[in-house]
This record gives sequence, C-alpha cells and structure tokens, in this order.
Amino acid sequence: MKHAPVVVTVTVVVAALFGAALFGGACAHMYGKDDLDVSVFQHNVNLRWGRLDNAALTVKPEMRGPFVAAWTARMQQLEIQDIEVGGVALSKDGDAADVSVAVTFVDKASMTVRTETVGEHWIRTDDGWLIDKPAQL
Repeated sequence: MKHAPVVVTVTVVVAALFGAALFGGACAHMYGKDDLDVSVFQHNVNLRWGRLDNAALTVKPEMRGPFVAAWTARMQQLEIQDIEVGGVALSKDGDAADVSVAVTFVDKASMTVRTETVGEHWIRTDDGWLIDKPAQL
C-alpha cells in the first residue's frame, strides 16, 4: 500500500504532461516554411497544367469559385508554357508570405510568347498555407 500513492502521482504527472503537449501545441500553427514551399509548388504546377480545381484547393475557400472562373476565362486567351517561382518572402511573424512567380505564356490573340512576373500572397491558417491574393495576368 505504500507504493500506491507514488503510482497515482506518476500517472497524474504523465497525464498532465501529455495533456500540456497535446493542447499546448494546438495553440501554435503546425505549418512551417517547408509546408509553404510544398503548397506553392503544388499550386503552381497545377495552374501550369490547367488543373484549376486542384490549384483552387490552395486558395481560401470563399475565393475558390471566382479563382476557377477567372482562370478558366484566362485559359481561353492564353496558353501557359512555364511557371517559375522566383522567390518567397516570409513576413516577420511567419504567418504570411509574398511569392513572386514568372509566368511564360502564349497570347492566343497575337500568337506571341510573353513572360510576366506576378505576385501571390499566402497566409498560414489552421488548415495549412492558403492564397488570399492569387496571381493576376
């Protein structure tokens, strides 16, 4: 019987530490710079190949419909040849990023090849990194 209180105390301490780790970590965002890099890559590869529904998954939910509609219209006017991420500038607090993207495309009206550098603004959310300002051509 002497040892019963020690076992209970150890059990309570272990449970408290587990709870603190579990719930204390929930306050901080789980997504870091590496996750941003993956999301930026996936979004721009999907955009490059015209997989607009997949590209829209990295856009804020309330902007997905307008994003797909706008890019569907753009794809009638141009054909993307290449997309290259030029740089990622993380905000000081690490919760936002500005991404520079060079888009090479054929303007179907003039049949000319052009390259434009555009910006995307990403924010860190509880669901991962999402675009709140998509690239505009």
